Amino acid sequence: EDVPVMWVPYWYYPMNTDYGWRFMPGYTSRWGAYFLSGYVYNIVNEDKAGAYALGGSTYLDMRTKNGVAVGQTVRWHLNDFGYGKFKVYHAWDRDHDRYSRHWDDSRYNYLNWGSEVEHRRYRLMFEHEADPTERDSFRLRASYLSDSHFLHDFLERDERKESIPVNEAWYEHRENDFAAGASVSGPLNDFYPGTARTPEGWFAVNPQPIFALPVNYESQTRAGYYNREFGRMGATDPMYHYNPYLGLDGKGADYQAFRADTHHRLSAPFKLWDVLSVNPRTSYRGAYWSDSGSAGSMYTAASDNDVYRSIGEAGVTFSAHATGWLNERWQHVFEPYVDYSYQKVELTGGNNNRYYVFDAYDRSVEWLDQFGFEGRGLPFNWHGVRPGIRNLLRRKDDKGVLSSIVDADLYAAIPFSDESRYEDTRRGEYDDEAPPGRDHALRGYPRDDRYGSYSRRECIVPGTRLRLHPYRDMTLQSRIEYDCDDSAVAYADIMFRHRLTEEFSWYVSYLGRDHRIWDYLPSEYDRWNYELSNQLQIGFEHQVCDWLAWSPFVRADCRRDRLDEYGAWVDFLTDCLGFRFQAAHVTSFERVDHSKFESDNRFSFFVYLRALGPGSMLDLAKF
Repeated sequence: EDVPVMWVPYWYYPMNTDYGWRFMPGYTSRWGAYFLSGYVYNIVNEDKAGAYALGGSTYLDMRTKNGVAVGQTVRWHLNDFGYGKFKVYHAWDRDHDRYSRHWDDSRYNYLNWGSEVEHRRYRLMFEHEADPTERDSFRLRASYLSDSHFLHDFLERDERKESIPVNEAWYEHRENDFAAGASVSGPLNDFYPGTARTPEGWFAVNPQPIFALPVNYESQTRAGYYNREFGRMGATDPMYHYNPYLGLDGKGADYQAFRADTHHRLSAPFKLWDVLSVNPRTSYRGAYWSDSGSAGSMYTAASDNDVYRSIGEAGVTFSAHATGWLNERWQHVFEPYVDYSYQKVELTGGNNNRYYVFDAYDRSVEWLDQFGFEGRGLPFNWHGVRPGIRNLLRRKDDKGVLSSIVDADLYAAIPFSDESRYEDTRRGEYDDEAPPGRDHALRGYPRDDRYGSYSRRECIVPGTRLRLHPYRDMTLQSRIEYDCDDSAVAYADIMFRHRLTEEFSWYVSYLGRDHRIWDYLPSEYDRWNYELSNQLQIGFEHQVCDWLAWSPFVRADCRRDRLDEYGAWVDFLTDCLGFRFQAAHVTSFERVDHSKFESDNRFSFFVYLRALGPGSMLDLAKF
């Protein structure tokens, strides 16, 4: 009894998602057949909580069209001194010359949208963050790449998250009454545009009473040296000096200055009849630039000297709060409010007062910066009101805890003034006073930098924010703003997720933008002056049975009425393992500068531990 009669050799390997091998074979039109592999391992104490630890991941990838690529990640954990990682990925790209072959080919026009590409291609990335005390924080993040096409070719998932890598190092200290910090940031590669802060420091005083008076004081001051440059691509045509293009002379953004900005506010909140909250305020904001635009500018004359901007503001906010119970479980909160503000701007230099644009502290460039909805001080003349109504619907659970089911905010910006600006020739109007040949490019721009960068005629801007969360498996979030002046939805961001059953869930998201970009100066190539996008994505996940699940998705460009990408994954499941097959098709597209990218068919496969899901393998899914 129980006497063995045969021994069979076996091999054992723990299916641990923290450490071990990862493999992903597949095929794409751009890579050809490929095999991605990686090994994740513990070097010292990484599996022990609270210890100084070191870990690593090593990657070896093979692509039939591109050749061999290797990667290495080193992770560290230093307890109170923080944690971070260093990543390097290096490819010997056998197909790198496809860019040089088509550099000036009218079918591709790569020269208009990228840097030169060589055989050896790479990315270096360093990250570290630490909170030495509960009041101190430090972050460091840096990426350096061989060329501007690298992310698109090898790490497209990273490119979709961040098309231009963020490089920054900052430290801040927070107290109850104040906070202070310093940062250094900016692009490390010259083919990426951006503003470098070298460095910038800031100091803020939190709202607090003055000498026990019913008056609060708060302030924020920042100063630094800034350098803004355009992305230095291969193009010689000045039209493609993006970010921004500075006029008919074809000069891209290339300016530097010291800037200091200080903002101080006094407020005296009080209540009337225990119902109406009143918060009158007055503030002063001053900004200084050590240099301004060239006196020989092709568009707007500038002093070519230092510039000082002074902003005085007075305003008051009225708000009320009413609460009522619909029954024992449901509560309704009603909050109407209105903000009145009068703001006056003065600039040195008379009409020659055009100052540089490094960020939103200088000028309202994007749509969401134009009307003060975000609480940021507007850097231009403003006289108007911002009324709104907020409604909350709350539900009490069995434990007596209230949770918000509906949070809706309906608001608007209503300016009282109509400032002088160059007319819009698209509406059949012609501005005889515009500089010869410049009325087209300057349309809509203010004649003076004291005025906001949008046409005030009929520019009542209604908007709404909505969050709907009736139960744990359904969420709707949206923000929509309408431009009455151009009769267009200027901004729409909508996200909806819903799990119908334990086996089926679906989602839909939409991002639409249709508005002018108000940079330092406009581009003669008018398309660069606008943000136009209508992206729709929809998909679902269905657990058909215990051994089968699938999830298709579609991503569409509604503005062009075409599909950008569609695909699906299918999981075949056993008791402990999952086998995932993925397929997708990315359609060919042409950028506005006529650079072209061909379509791409994509297929991949990997195995994962079912109990912990596929997430541990997706670091290999570089596209």
